[in-house]
Amino acid sequence: MADEFKNLRQAVQFLVENGYKISQSTIYKHQNEGKIRPDKGSVYTKDTVLKYAKRWLDLETTRQTIDTENLQRQKTMAEIARITEHAKLTMIRRMIEEGKWIPRDDFELELASRAAALQKDFTQMVQTQAGHLIDVVHGDTGYMQDLIRELAEQFGQMLNRYADTKENLTIFQPTGGE
Repeated sequence: MADEFKNLRQAVQFLVENGYKISQSTIYKHQNEGKIRPDKGSVYTKDTVLKYAKRWLDLETTRQTIDTENLQRQKTMAEIARITEHAKLTMIRRMIEEGKWIPRDDFELELASRAAALQKDFTQMVQTQAGHLIDVVHGDTGYMQDLIRELAEQFGQMLNRYADTKENLTIFQPTGGE
């Protein structure tokens, strides 16, 4: 192998044979950018070409190592994501088994059931307590504060029943079209 190259094509051939990733268009581009220059006239020495390669080029094995490292990093990240997801699912299953987790539909049905019970209680209170409420104010608007206090107390009792964790039996009937 010569210690000098008459042109960049010869330098590219030498670099490729020695494991560097380089093309003719890349080396000419680098020449225009001033990254590689001839030593004397238009001759490139082996030392100059090797110094250029070490500074500006990757070895094929280096590229493969980098690709392998990137692939390994991606695999590791995917494995971490898989383990994290598995841990979340395991935690949810355990919470379900311990009765600390209920399906969303069941939760929403429970809320709807309690709201229906609250509405029923309020309507029933108004209908059954109307006479009592009129007596509280003696039919006089001057006793409005007494009425407000009585309604607040009645509503507080309803809210206590609403917040109770025991099951409420509520039957939902479809409306319209039947």
